[in-house]
Amino acid sequence: MDVVEQLVPLAEEAGPPMTHLAMAFTIAHPGVTAALLGPRTMEHLDDLLAWAGPA
Repeated sequence: MDVVEQLVPLAEEAGPPMTHLAMAFTIAHPGVTAALLGPRTMEHLDDLLAWAGPA
């Protein structure tokens, strides 16, 4: 978790929220065949749905 916490300032500097970066990394990684969305809060869900765009 310490290493993950170090990514927060980098994400803030880059612009996109951590939730977007996490999903982007997951779906762009060649070893990943599926990405499951599992937000902890409604705010996370709303944020990810807005990022994903219309269905």
